[in-house]
Amino acid sequence: MLGSSFTSCGQFLLSGEYLVMCGALGLAIPLQYQQNFVVISNKQKVTSSIFWQQFYHNRMIFFATYNGNFATLVKTDDKKKARRLQNILIKIKALFPQFYGFQHKIFVKTYQNFDPAWGLGSSATLINNIAQWLNVDTFFLWKSIGIKGSGYDIVCTHIKNSIIYQHCPQKGMQYTIVHFNPPFADNLFFVYSGKKVFSSNAIKWFRKYCTYNEKDIQYISDITQQMVCCKTLTDFEMLIQKHELKMEKILGIPRIGKLFLDYPGAIKSLGAWGGDFFLVTGNSAMQVKNYFFTKGYYVIKRFNDIVLDKGDSIK
Repeated sequence: MLGSSFTSCGQFLLSGEYLVMCGALGLAIPLQYQQNFVVISNKQKVTSSIFWQQFYHNRMIFFATYNGNFATLVKTDDKKKARRLQNILIKIKALFPQFYGFQHKIFVKTYQNFDPAWGLGSSATLINNIAQWLNVDTFFLWKSIGIKGSGYDIVCTHIKNSIIYQHCPQKGMQYTIVHFNPPFADNLFFVYSGKKVFSSNAIKWFRKYCTYNEKDIQYISDITQQMVCCKTLTDFEMLIQKHELKMEKILGIPRIGKLFLDYPGAIKSLGAWGGDFFLVTGNSAMQVKNYFFTKGYYVIKRFNDIVLDKGDSIK
């Protein structure tokens, strides 16, 4: 048996959601939540097969078995998920056919230290781990298999640093590494919405129904740059409120803060509106928990507890 192990981290997009696909600057941060990817190869001459297992808290939550070229799904406990994975693997096989010319068994096991329902760029972590397994360029693989989106999550997963990210149709993806650890980091929290919104569906909807212009893109870009350099909580709250108001107008969707009009801090959506986590500010963890617990939101994470790359605080 020969084995290899790879790791990729989850991420949050703090600013620029939706418009980051259209050239706006977005602030993205990597998280301590990770996906570990273990590959074990049995080199004995047997019928080629792929055995794929996903674990969370040492409990298997998904499995699928494919024949060696992925053409046949042999067995699974979640056919829909297994088909999505199969489609990705078949596209990768078309790019690198020589890699899959084996005549043996491959065991793939993925381990997450976060709830799969949270999102956190699970597709990006998978693609980056597979790229490491194949020893190919992550960005080439991401673009080649046709996953929709801006690509910020792939960059964060790959370099494990906070970044200011931009994706331009003409220039492609560009990013600058930053260290986002504001003096008010103790006042930043992430609250799980309890809902999942698939990014691919949100992207299709945005491109079909939403209108924006270059001034909107520049407006969001300016907010992103100011967020990185922000020194006070009051200024940061003002920036995320401006961001929410602008995106509410573009999307035609009520901003999440309207669900919590009596909350004393600021609230901002992250990623696809309506799902996964949202960002809140608060004077203390106790204040945030006391409020959101009464509203039925029980998963609350402190910025300093889950961000991977905090760097140096801005003085």
